[in-house]
Amino acid sequence: MHEDDLKQAAKTVGLSSVLAGVEIVSAMYDATSEILSSTANVTADLVGHRYGEDAHQIAKDSVQIAQNVLHLKEQFSGKAVVSQVAKETLT
Repeated sequence: MHEDDLKQAAKTVGLSSVLAGVEIVSAMYDATSEILSSTANVTADLVGHRYGEDAHQIAKDSVQIAQNVLHLKEQFSGKAVVSQVAKETLT
């Protein structure tokens, strides 16, 4: 194997490792987001049960706002950028 072939192979392995790491972090984020979402929805239901429909709706709206903020945070995080750069470099 030539030196250039070894460099290319090392580059491919390195970038594949980065992509795998990004995928793991993404899966962990998705799982955490799902748990938080379920917990928040149950909490909103409990608020509604105790304080009425108006409080329930306010709690649900607050949950939606928080979920939107988390989604925006994910979109502007380095994870999305690293993933895209790594994918383009591998192809």
